[in-house]
Amino acid sequence: VAAIATAVDDWIHGDISDDDMWAAQSDGTQLIVDIEKAGAPSHYIGRLMSTNGDLAGALTRIQVIRNTSFIRAGYVLMQLLVGIVLLLLVIIDFTSPIMRWVVPFVLALAYCYLILLVHDVDNPFAGAAAVDVSPVDRARKVLTS
Repeated sequence: VAAIATAVDDWIHGDISDDDMWAAQSDGTQLIVDIEKAGAPSHYIGRLMSTNGDLAGALTRIQVIRNTSFIRAGYVLMQLLVGIVLLLLVIIDFTSPIMRWVVPFVLALAYCYLILLVHDVDNPFAGAAAVDVSPVDRARKVLTS
């Protein structure tokens, strides 16, 4: 179990490939079979199989999110459109001199924040809004000590 936890933790941190993680995770199924052969009660085996299936499902969802190739052209188009809007805000003649500076500045901040937010949402395992993987790190430490 410690080897599986280590492989999953290393995979989440990008230290091993998807194939290596899945090879280690498949060892969990063999471990359950070995436990059953050793005479463990069937209700424990059922719980282990259910937990192993839940782990495989969660790892599959993580892999899909990490490996989804988002359309780079969409990002370029979004940045181009934001740039055009900001350029138009600079060109527009506001009646108040204060508004001439405040409106473009506030909207520029909002648009830049939204662009960064989209990047973080598209890849939740990197960036400022990264997913907290400390529970996986703690589980690995407990299992390996």
